[in-house]
Amino acid sequence: MRRRRRARTVLAGAIVATLAGAILALVPTPSFSVQKAMRVDDDAPLLSAVAAAKDTVLAHRESVSEFRLIGLSWDGDSKGDVSVRTIHDGTWTAWTPLGPADGGPDPRSREAHPGRAVTEPLWVNRADGYQVRVPSGLTRMRVHLVRETGPQLHISASEPKAHAASQQPPINSRDSWGARPPKTAPEYASNVQMAFIHHTASSNSYGPGDVPAILRGIQSYHMDSNGWNDIGYNFLVDRFGGLWEGRGGGIDRPVVGAHVLGFKTGSTGVAVLGDFSNGQAPGPAVDGAGRLLGWKLSLTGVDPTGVNNFRSGDSSSGAKYPAGTVVTLNNISGHQDANYTDCPGMLEGQLAQVRSTAKGWSGAFLAYPAGFRGGVYVAAGEFTGDWVSEVVTGAGPGGGPAVGVWRGNGTPLGGFYAFPVGFHGGVRVATGRVEHGGPRNVVTGAGPGGGPAVEVFRTDGTNTSGFYAYDVRFNAGLYVAAGPVDPLSPDEEIVTGAGEGGGPHVRIFSATGNPLGGFMAYPTNFGGGVRVAVGDVDGDGIDEIITGAGPGGGPHVKVFKLNGTEIGSFMAYDPGFHGGVYVGTVKSPDGKTDWIITGAGEGGGTHARVFDWHGNVGGNGFMYGPPNDTTGVRLAGGAFNATVPGQVVVTEGPGSIPMVGFRRLDGPAFFPP
Repeated sequence: MRRRRRARTVLAGAIVATLAGAILALVPTPSFSVQKAMRVDDDAPLLSAVAAAKDTVLAHRESVSEFRLIGLSWDGDSKGDVSVRTIHDGTWTAWTPLGPADGGPDPRSREAHPGRAVTEPLWVNRADGYQVRVPSGLTRMRVHLVRETGPQLHISASEPKAHAASQQPPINSRDSWGARPPKTAPEYASNVQMAFIHHTASSNSYGPGDVPAILRGIQSYHMDSNGWNDIGYNFLVDRFGGLWEGRGGGIDRPVVGAHVLGFKTGSTGVAVLGDFSNGQAPGPAVDGAGRLLGWKLSLTGVDPTGVNNFRSGDSSSGAKYPAGTVVTLNNISGHQDANYTDCPGMLEGQLAQVRSTAKGWSGAFLAYPAGFRGGVYVAAGEFTGDWVSEVVTGAGPGGGPAVGVWRGNGTPLGGFYAFPVGFHGGVRVATGRVEHGGPRNVVTGAGPGGGPAVEVFRTDGTNTSGFYAYDVRFNAGLYVAAGPVDPLSPDEEIVTGAGEGGGPHVRIFSATGNPLGGFMAYPTNFGGGVRVAVGDVDGDGIDEIITGAGPGGGPHVKVFKLNGTEIGSFMAYDPGFHGGVYVGTVKSPDGKTDWIITGAGEGGGTHARVFDWHGNVGGNGFMYGPPNDTTGVRLAGGAFNATVPGQVVVTEGPGSIPMVGFRRLDGPAFFPP
């Protein structure tokens, strides 16, 4: 084969710096004004009858000290509607109904204060008077006014650090909004199994700089008016997409909140700041909630798009399900799904988007900037001598020929451009010890438009060899794999599969491009190309070659020996699916052979399956993305968490976030240390 010119490489730092900048740019940084501590002052106004409504009474107070947030409480249950309006600089607002605080702690918890009804708080920004309309017959009614008082707070914009090796989105810490410490130590569940979405039923017109004061106001109300230990929500999301740590105790820990009756233990509560009773939540807020929960739920392997059975722990009047009732709920549910409430308003209809976004962000780390949507190719191999597999990624079309080498926890080990920087056809990747006497290599193949070019690198970007696998005029790209397929060679070999438009031509080479064999994996008139992998599927100590048909060929998987002898053939999915199939291998649970792992091609969802070389199903498989995700899935097997078998690294095709995730063969997520 004709020798290629050595590819130009760049430092990994440039790729990593670009990635870090993209992550930090996801959420605007608020511009904070002078911040002061909050306190709740209780007011007991005189009530008077309202002429137009004999069962309604009115309380009226003006020229009081300025307050930022208002709420009401009284003895007993609510008997009708409660509403409030406020005045500032002589201008009255419209009347706003105040609903009851329909979350709260479980009745048997140390935070519970039964016997007194409390409304949700209303953020008014600034007001110096109020009117309230309440049903007649209420006893010991109190108006709770939250005011700024005391010295200026020293706000420090910072993010709390999780202890798990996962892609935590930027989250503003409690210090960022001047949170008070909890009254007592937080309570913890054994783990988090679901999430509830809320709205705060308050103002939608706040600015970024108002958010810390709003959070302090809500916390003061929850602690001083409701009597709770801390702010009730575990997290809050502002209308700009900013994420905020709520209840104290650790963002990556299963802190028990006070946000939903019956299901607080084992759930996390996320409140979006605003009132969505009559309109949808802003897109950035919906996206922010999804990004947050994609990370939070992945810490315990919870599928954001899944459902599960949960047992209610509360029989109080606001709970839909008496204590002990087993209920099937979405893993991301709205408050109204568990309690008698309208919360989270029209945001309930946007939860499908929250779940879908969460699924996309439930991986371990971003391989490329978050805005890149060309898809990611993936491979695995052990480079550092510790018997733990590393991850190699290749950018899909549109992203440049960027290759990254990563530890499983997202720490970058290297990065380079496999082909000229201006090439945008994408780069396919594999790993193998193909360099004689050298370390494990990264093997790359050009995508469409790059010619049939194969380049071999070390992890530091050193280009050790390269060649054309097919006629130099062939321009549809190629797929690559590497492994010991030749029993007579001391080194591992490179296997190539022609890209779409090139026929099902599989070839085998030494690292220097010396051809060792080749065959047609499918009928010669099939033009969809062929994806390739290698693995010892029959346990004879020599790797076999596994092929997957490209688009148009059905999900047809075959297994071959070096000389082209076919020893296995099966359909990985419904034969009517024509989006092609990606192939890889993973160690079987007993470690004696390799199993074949398959990923549906573009258009077929993100369905991963596991087979032995006869086509017998070797495991349950899993759906990596949400049910409506048609980006396809690419995968590779490895030992990412010590030497435990049956572990898979997963990425998706064009249109997806460039996230790298990890799954066990039966589907649960995990995060390498």
